[in-house]
Amino acid sequence: MASNDDQNAELLQLVGDARSTGYLAVAALCVLLYDYLICFPQEVELMWRSRIGVAKIVYLWNRYFSLIAIGLNTSVIIREIDTAAA
Repeated sequence: MASNDDQNAELLQLVGDARSTGYLAVAALCVLLYDYLICFPQEVELMWRSRIGVAKIVYLWNRYFSLIAIGLNTSVIIREIDTAAA
């Protein structure tokens, strides 16, 4: 059976890993938002003003679904870290 010191060390490692995961998730979301901001004028010019078609639907779905998914995932990760820290 593992001693209390071993269990405490493992718990501290898990908390540290969770925090690192949260920081990386926020960093990834920031990079994605930065990419959206710098590409938005080109997107409006090339995609929004074009006729609707399969390529446009797939592009917009991929572009905005990934932003929503990563944003929700990051908020869940951060919320779990805040709840565990409290």
